[in-house]
Amino acid sequence: MQKNVDIAIEDLKQNIISEFEKSGLPISVVYYVMKTIFQDLEADYSRYIEQERFKQLQQAAAEAQENPEQAPAPTEQNQVETD
Repeated sequence: MQKNVDIAIEDLKQNIISEFEKSGLPISVVYYVMKTIFQDLEADYSRYIEQERFKQLQQAAAEAQENPEQAPAPTEQNQVETD
């Protein structure tokens, strides 16, 4: 399975490089395009990570409600102050 992923990654990289070479654009433009693509991907990835964290927190909360005796004891890090 990992080999298939590695091959797909390498194919993607080669396809991207090939398309930039075919475009005939100067390297400064290619750099700008890649930079903006990376910024967009970085934002998308950050949103994805936050969504996954939220899902994990929801799942942990649901499990804690279903099994309160197995819920972790409050700690300084996860304890919420109520005044």
